[in-house]
Amino acid sequence: MNTNQVMEFARQLLDIRYIWWTGNETEEDDMFYCNLIPSIETMKTKGINCAGFINLLMLYSGKTIPISEDPDIPRGGTGFWFIEFTKQNVLHEKEHSKRYPIGTLLFRSYKDKEDQGHFAVVIGENKIIHAYADDEIGKVGITDMVNSCAPLDYYEYIVYPNDWLKLN
Repeated sequence: MNTNQVMEFARQLLDIRYIWWTGNETEEDDMFYCNLIPSIETMKTKGINCAGFINLLMLYSGKTIPISEDPDIPRGGTGFWFIEFTKQNVLHEKEHSKRYPIGTLLFRSYKDKEDQGHFAVVIGENKIIHAYADDEIGKVGITDMVNSCAPLDYYEYIVYPNDWLKLN
């Protein structure tokens, strides 16, 4: 598997509707998609959040999602990944002026239910693909890296493609 193949799969998920995590979900596959890749039709019906989108890309690349060691931290969510990426020593502070390679994971950590953090993936020069909510309707889409929803200092961390995807 290479980065371009993973990004092509990501493009297949464009326009799947975004759903917010409410804290009431009990199954890891309700929106986080930790165990398997469902059909596109199932995803269109269920919706997706930013962490679920990232988990699907990981699964597609051949990675597995680890089990959460803390029952209060949902497996596959932004809080979960902050802990996992920190343990794996692959979380790097984002440098705002640096250009990152395609497949780099941009990450804002979980703060609380109002600021649940966010994930996006670099897909081109100043372009990201992510599941996001906007004023109209949320969806998986491609946006500018810096936009009204994500100012320059929005993303705090990055994870390089080889550190979060299973690549050849």
